[in-house]
Amino acid sequence: MRTQELTEAVNPNRSSVSRLERSGLTERRMCEFDRRGIYTGITEHGLATLREAVPVYEEALGEALAHAELDPRLAPLLAAIRRS
Repeated sequence: MRTQELTEAVNPNRSSVSRLERSGLTERRMCEFDRRGIYTGITEHGLATLREAVPVYEEALGEALAHAELDPRLAPLLAAIRRS
């Protein structure tokens, strides 16, 4: 992914992408087809971190959705999301 695309996807702040790199989660890579662009790639450490984070995220999301279902104003919305 081009660094600019990652910046736009993560946060309109370039320092967010720089923090990912400094923490070892991503690294800069040159594109073999376009030497003008700088790409950002996920590192092995980044993949391991992602694999650890996904179950925690899914559990927290499941709990939040279960709690939201108890709210009569939100229940129809959640039902519609689950049907799609």
